[in-house]
Amino acid sequence: NWKPHLLGAIRNRQESAMQFQIDNMTCGGCARSVTKAIHSVDPQAKVDIDLPQKRVTVESGVDRSAVASVLEDAGFSPRPAA
Repeated sequence: NWKPHLLGAIRNRQESAMQFQIDNMTCGGCARSVTKAIHSVDPQAKVDIDLPQKRVTVESGVDRSAVASVLEDAGFSPRPAA
């Protein structure tokens, strides 16, 4: 699912870390789907998944809203991690 409208979000490659709580990420298949979704908008993103805590940490040059958008498109419900 390539999203050309999100290309502008990649312009500034300054990396930043963001965390999301994804309560409906329940298994290894979900974790792979989350990683795939994030890599669809930023193939170079570093994705760290803590499945027991249902938390994902992303280091990316793409802004938080673009990452949240692709996660929602993949069927997940991301919210800011506490």
